Amino acid sequence: MKDLQRFAESKNNVVIHSPRRFGKTSLVRRLQKKLAGKGAVT
Repeated sequence: MKDLQRFAESKNNVVIHSPRRFGKTSLVRRLQKKLAGKGAVT
């Protein structure tokens, strides 16, 4: 999560790759919520 947040804050692109049903969307939504709390537009 810390690495993804750092990439997002520095406006880098990231590819999240894993099989279906491994929580990729949940991870991204948690990150969006965290960044929105800091005032970022997600």
